[in-house]
Amino acid sequence: MVFQSSTLFDSMILAENVALPLRKHRRIAWSAALDDARRRLAQARMTEHAERYPAELSDGMRKRAAIARTLALDTRLSCSTSRPPASIPSARAAWSA
Repeated sequence: MVFQSSTLFDSMILAENVALPLRKHRRIAWSAALDDARRRLAQARMTEHAERYPAELSDGMRKRAAIARTLALDTRLSCSTSRPPASIPSARAAWSA
């Protein structure tokens, strides 16, 4: 689920924020979760921001990171309080399906 105000952990870089659900719900190794998180951030066109903390980003970028975190779990259903940005084609395609 993605909310208008994304809830990222301020003490973690974006890659760690995206990897956390993989670690908690899929119980995969931390290094594998970080690799997958970086792939999902690439899908959201945020590769260059993977090592930044949420406070260093704009609100829109935080939302894109939250969408990447949702995509990382490969869920069949994702809920959002607004449409995903056009800059994330995979999220856009999932929204229209």
